[in-house]
Amino acid sequence: MHRYPSVPHLLALCALALPLSQFLVYPLAATWSPRLGMVAAELVLLWSLSLSARRDRWAAADVLLLNATRPGVLPVAALTAAAAAMAIAHFDVACAQLLRQLDVSLPAGLQRDLLELQLIRHRGEALPVLASAVLAPCLCEEAFFRGFALTSLAAHRGRAPALVGSAALFAAVHYNPWQLPALFVFGLFLGLLVWWTHSLYPAIVAHGVNNALSVAGVNLRAHTGLDLVGAAEPVPRALLAVAAVILVLGVRFLKRQQPPLPLIIRDVGEHPDDWVA
Repeated sequence: MHRYPSVPHLLALCALALPLSQFLVYPLAATWSPRLGMVAAELVLLWSLSLSARRDRWAAADVLLLNATRPGVLPVAALTAAAAAMAIAHFDVACAQLLRQLDVSLPAGLQRDLLELQLIRHRGEALPVLASAVLAPCLCEEAFFRGFALTSLAAHRGRAPALVGSAALFAAVHYNPWQLPALFVFGLFLGLLVWWTHSLYPAIVAHGVNNALSVAGVNLRAHTGLDLVGAAEPVPRALLAVAAVILVLGVRFLKRQQPPLPLIIRDVGEHPDDWVA
């Protein structure tokens, strides 16, 4: 059994699955509905991982980091993610303002499409929006980027390449260069959650919280005119200060937890001291 995919294997699967997901499956499914296209594109990532795991005999539970976490980790991760989401949204708005000063901004068509995917006009749209904008991305993207990509890089290259490489892949495959800095920072935050806890579940929860806040912010702004979480305007300073305190405290708590299992489990015969802690 090959416990972890090699780096060439990682790159090959990315080169196959990511364009297939975004440039073939999404456009085809989106002819029925853009939200269906989003879900179908995300499921391609899980499908590619499943096929590769079966063919190449990975230890799938180890590669995807399906490790238990300590009590309290998931709720703290959710609260910390909410604070991080506000800070990153504020950073994204600042980047957008800078780009506008340079006469470079998010194209109106793309901006409209991103808003349309998250906008809930009536009750019947709530479940499709939550499925496509929250549930599918947090499950599928975390399995691919913080499971498959991060563990593959960590097993063969170590901490820094794993965190930076998985975050860069995550940011790049959104094909949105205008929001690349914020996406990279968010990917780095999710990777650190996995590194501190040795589990995929805190990152899944954090990704879901971030996307749910984005949906809430878009709908709050569209239906009431209020923008409290950085949908298009900077986060209010008082709220940002509270978020910063929660973020610092949450990170301190998560870093102090002793994970039940190592992040990387070496093959039988290797010394336990070689495990990545």
